[in-house]
Parts: sequence; C-alpha cells; structure tokens
Amino acid sequence: MLKYKIHILIIVFLGIGLLFLKSKYNEAIPNTSLLKTEVELDPKSFMELVNSTNSMLSKELIEKAIEIEGTVDKVIFRNGIASLLLSADDTDSVVICQMQTNQKERVAKMKAGDLVTVKGIYKGILLDAILLHCVVENN
Repeated sequence: MLKYKIHILIIVFLGIGLLFLKSKYNEAIPNTSLLKTEVELDPKSFMELVNSTNSMLSKELIEKAIEIEGTVDKVIFRNGIASLLLSADDTDSVVICQMQTNQKERVAKMKAGDLVTVKGIYKGILLDAILLHCVVENN
C-alpha cells in the first residue's frame, strides 16, 4: 500500500512539473511595437547610460521597451534569427538587437551604414547592450 502511495505522489509531482514547463515554454512573445516606449536614445547615449555604475535608471530599464536610432554596424542571420548590431560611434560596444521572426524580410534588405530605428526589450548588458524581440520602427 505504501509503495502505491509513493507511485501516486511521484506521478502527481511529475504532472505538476510538466505543466510548469509547458507554461514556461509557451509564454507569448510580446508584440514589441505595441509596448509603451520608456526611453528613446541613440546607441552612444544608451551605452553611456547603462554603463553608468550609479544609474538607477539603467536598472529600471531592464525588461522595458527601449527605442534606439542608430547606424547598422552589422546584420547577422543565425539559426533562423536575425540580429542587428548598432554601433555606438567611437566606442567598442554595440547594441545587439535580436529581431522578432516577423522582421526577417525587413532586416534582409538592410546593410552596414543604414540608419534605422528599432524598438526592443532591454535585457541587460555584458560588454554590449542586449535588446530582444526587436522590431523596426522606421527604415
């Protein structure tokens, strides 16, 4: 009888775990173009803001929609995902914009040197600033 109860408990916990994983996997990708823009900056000003160690605003911007207008440094297609690298002028840092899948055609027409405005969700900074779920606002 005890063995039977242990098996039932294991099945229940596995079921709960699978439901949790399914809900995490199926989280909807936000429609970035509909989100309220928190701040609009050029790449250099944005990098200065997020690199500032005492900037509370930098921490408050994580998971918020940011609009960046800048020059395309590089266009990358990897594993079916398009990314734009926006140069921050005279610094070695760039703003990495990983695009939403519906932006592939627009990004495919871009080349280095193009001026573009993108909107994405700021995720943080390592050496470069990272925006995910980006959309082209103008081109």
